[in-house]
Amino acid sequence: MRILVIAILLSLVGLPVKATGQSGDIIRLEGEEWDLMAKPIGYDSLLYMRMKDFLPENINWSTGNYSGYTAFWEIRDGYLCLQRVEADIYDEVSKKESTRVYEVKELQPLFAAYF
Repeated sequence: MRILVIAILLSLVGLPVKATGQSGDIIRLEGEEWDLMAKPIGYDSLLYMRMKDFLPENINWSTGNYSGYTAFWEIRDGYLCLQRVEADIYDEVSKKESTRVYEVKELQPLFAAYF
């Protein structure tokens, strides 16, 4: 019996694990855009919750982007600075997707502690 259990467990070890990688944000460095393999807003749980509350309910999130948004960053004077946030929106009535762009002015109340 023990050998059967070990054989079954060993056969399961070889099964491929399928997981969706998460998309990161975008950062501009020296005039070029790069994938930032992180979501800096998500590191501050309070800020992340405020961002989720700020974004519309019909945000089109996916398994590749659980947050539902992509933030665009740049380095200015040694600081990581937010340029804008883009969120994919799905309209149930028209059955169409669109991208909503939030500029820094609109996001300023969320990030007041960082100005």
